[in-house]
Amino acid sequence: MKEDTVHPIDDDLIVRLQAAIDGLPVPAAPTPVLVVRPGRDFAPLRIAAAIGLSAMTLVAALVLGAAIGERRAALSSIPPSPARTADRYGIIVASGGPVVRREDDATQIARLYDEPIHRGGSELGVLHGVSPDGRRVAYWIWGASPPGLGSLTLTKLALFDANSGTTRELLSLPDAAGSGVVWSTDGSGLLVGVGWNSGAASANGPNLARLRTIDLATGKADDVGPAIDSGASGNATLRPLLWDRAADRIVALAAAGNANYATSIVVIDHGNAQSYVLDGHFLNYSIGISSDGKTLAGARTRDFALVAWPVADYAARTEIVPKPGERILSLWWRPRSDQLYFAHDNGLTADPAQWSRLEVWRPGVDSPRVVDPSPSVMGILFRFDGSAYFASYATAFNSLELVETDSGRHLGTFSERIVGTLLLPPR
Repeated sequence: MKEDTVHPIDDDLIVRLQAAIDGLPVPAAPTPVLVVRPGRDFAPLRIAAAIGLSAMTLVAALVLGAAIGERRAALSSIPPSPARTADRYGIIVASGGPVVRREDDATQIARLYDEPIHRGGSELGVLHGVSPDGRRVAYWIWGASPPGLGSLTLTKLALFDANSGTTRELLSLPDAAGSGVVWSTDGSGLLVGVGWNSGAASANGPNLARLRTIDLATGKADDVGPAIDSGASGNATLRPLLWDRAADRIVALAAAGNANYATSIVVIDHGNAQSYVLDGHFLNYSIGISSDGKTLAGARTRDFALVAWPVADYAARTEIVPKPGERILSLWWRPRSDQLYFAHDNGLTADPAQWSRLEVWRPGVDSPRVVDPSPSVMGILFRFDGSAYFASYATAFNSLELVETDSGRHLGTFSERIVGTLLLPPR
């Protein structure tokens, strides 16, 4: 494996994921995307957290259209961060390629890259990670796939620095593909997943995957932990979840065979790698880690339950198992907190007004409570600091609502496809 390269993504991942879910007896990215589609009966919001995987797929609580209209506020009413009155919240908008702009000003600040035209009408997401201070974004770029990895994959890793307004390429993968990116907790490095095909250029051999660290000061890239093998067929994916550089701990999920489902969790402490198996089929895109790096949570498709557990002790898990006819498939950790938001929906109805309610839970601390009981949130995407979230409602056609997390106050309305959030310096 070369140390100067990285990037994959399965073009039809989302289609296959939906088919897999729909085929269950009773459900990219990449990491998180809010989507508004004109001319639809409702406005699906998808967080592509996990294409490659990231993806992501969004579901959430419900709000009546009339109620939403009453609570909407002009964009000019969006307040600045109370802790940073000179700074402005920023968003990344999909516009033929990701564009950076402020929440309160539609002027383009930076264009991260141009989407490849030969992808046609396929929806694209940014598989990215935001630095702990919110001012830098590391993101994968689509490119032609190496042999045996499909048509298009994530082949380049770049970094946008909002402080300087500059972009630099960090990694280029001529013979591999990327599958996720997270920042080290101190902001000094990146942890990515890398996948490649073990067969000859003209053959499809088993896919292999491993993790790689990148030191931003030196640019040095190092493979860490063991490689995993997909076996005779299917895909192998290692999606990074945490790199605590000070504690020398790395956490990632592994998927082998069917890339839609996580099969195990890998924990590397001081170079010593261990793993444990997940039972009940966990949706790959749904698994996330709390801000303090202590708790994992995911959606289990065996019974559509929400499961949370200490990183190194799956046996100590706690669960929320929905009633018959209901399901939990999407969840989001609130940044800088131990709060886990999730969509609890009635999966057996075709009526959008009955689909879901948004709830919040502090695993191991208290019981879940309803945040929004009204119809019908399709998904959410948090600001980088968790102070507010963007929500897509089935009854608010072609728009996203910005909701203050603690108060529930609606701060503004957006009619754009938002794929990420960050913090921008003064004008």
